[in-house]
Amino acid sequence: EQRLLGEHGHILRETVQFHWRNRGWADFEAYLDSMRGKRRREIRRERRRLADDGCRVEMMAGRDLGAVERAAIDRFYRDTTARKWGQAYLSETFFPILRERFSEAVRFAAARRGEELVGGALLFERGDALYGRYWGCDGSYPHLHFEACFYAPIAYCIERGLTLYEAGA
Repeated sequence: EQRLLGEHGHILRETVQFHWRNRGWADFEAYLDSMRGKRRREIRRERRRLADDGCRVEMMAGRDLGAVERAAIDRFYRDTTARKWGQAYLSETFFPILRERFSEAVRFAAARRGEELVGGALLFERGDALYGRYWGCDGSYPHLHFEACFYAPIAYCIERGLTLYEAGA
C-alpha cells in the first residue's frame, strides 16, 4: 500500500498514462474531424508550425534502423533520463540488440529537421497495439514532442489498423 511505503521513507510517485483507442477512422484527418473545433485547430496549427520549421517525423521499422538512428536513440534516451531525474537503466548495448533481436516489434518515430536527426520516440508494436516508451531530442523544437510521441504514432495506428496506442507515462 502506498501509505505504508511513504511512512517508511519511500518517495511516492503518481503517473498518468495516455491510452488511445482507434474508433475506425479512415485517416488522421478523420480523427481530427472527430474533435471539438478548438482542439482540432490547435493540433493542425502545431503540425503546420513544426513543418514550417523544417521538421518532419517519419515512422521507421526496426529493420530499417541504421547505425545513425540506433546511436541517436541511445543519445536521446540518456539525455532525457539525465534531465528528467531518471536513471538510465538500459545499457549502451541494449539499443543495437533491439535491431538484431526485436526488429519486427521496434518502431522509431524519427524526427528530422532537413536531413538531420534531431529527436524521436522509440515504440514497440505487438499484435494490434503500439506502445511508446522513450523520447528524446537534441535542442528545443516547439511541438516536436507531441508530433513524435502522439500525432505521428496515432496516424501510424490508423494507417495500419492498430486498435490501441499506449504512449507511456
